[in-house]
Amino acid sequence: MRPKNIFTITSLSKTPEAKIDIVIVGAQKSATTSLKHYIGEHPAILAHPQIEFAYFIDDKEYANGVNGMLNKYFKNKNNKNVSMLAAKSALLYVSETGMQRLRQYNPDCKIVLILRNPVERTYSSYLMDMINFNYTFPEIKKIASDNEDLRYKIFIDSGIYAKHLHNIYKHFPKEQVKILLYEDIQNNGVETCQQIYKWLGVDASFTPDVNKKYNATKRRKSHFYTRALRRVLTPNSMMRKVFNSVVPEHYNHKVGDMLRDLNKKDTTYEEMDPSTKKFLLDFFRPHNKELAEMIGRDLSAWDK
Repeated sequence: MRPKNIFTITSLSKTPEAKIDIVIVGAQKSATTSLKHYIGEHPAILAHPQIEFAYFIDDKEYANGVNGMLNKYFKNKNNKNVSMLAAKSALLYVSETGMQRLRQYNPDCKIVLILRNPVERTYSSYLMDMINFNYTFPEIKKIASDNEDLRYKIFIDSGIYAKHLHNIYKHFPKEQVKILLYEDIQNNGVETCQQIYKWLGVDASFTPDVNKKYNATKRRKSHFYTRALRRVLTPNSMMRKVFNSVVPEHYNHKVGDMLRDLNKKDTTYEEMDPSTKKFLLDFFRPHNKELAEMIGRDLSAWDK
């Protein structure tokens, strides 16, 4: 294992050797945000406060370079000495360009991929998306047969895990890739985090607080409020430019999270309809079988 440099966060922008040592690359709606927070609780690890780290998949951010990235995501964490940085980009695993950029940036980076039953993950992703668009979940049957549909990548392609794991292994050796299941975090959060700490070479006796769940999908109180908020927070929109002129960039995510939370209820959504669930079970079954063989874990529960 390569030695770790201890550095102070206030000097990150002046420390070009500072590297992101671990990236949670996906999958979306699979407890990636929660795991990012748990890992970042460790005194030797700093995770960015934003929900998503977009540097490797956002061309504009990438063009700003490493110093721009460090200033945006890891800037204002004074008085904390750390030995590594942690990032979470929930759609990085489906991006060929993004994985190439990560490899070029740090070929020694550790990769974490969290896998959730693709039927459940698809429905959760839809619920998060549906508030902004006018379509029903059964339309997923049509989307699944049209890979030109922009929603195909988010809802369908993102759940074909074996395909994307092959791509990850093109860029990183297997010993640098840890595959977790959603249930590992839900049912054995502390043990899972401590295994990651040991894998990273930091004190594995540290116990994170895994009782709090982050970025859970909940009902919205108001469709009107959500659509208005979307106009404010959409990158490059006029409303976003006004928002940025008032709120410093590093605090954008805090204000955005607060505004989103104001529109959340404490209730969840109903289960998906049986017909659509059966369609998705049949669709993902052969891909799940290939994945189970790749990672050596029993995924038969995903077929029910």
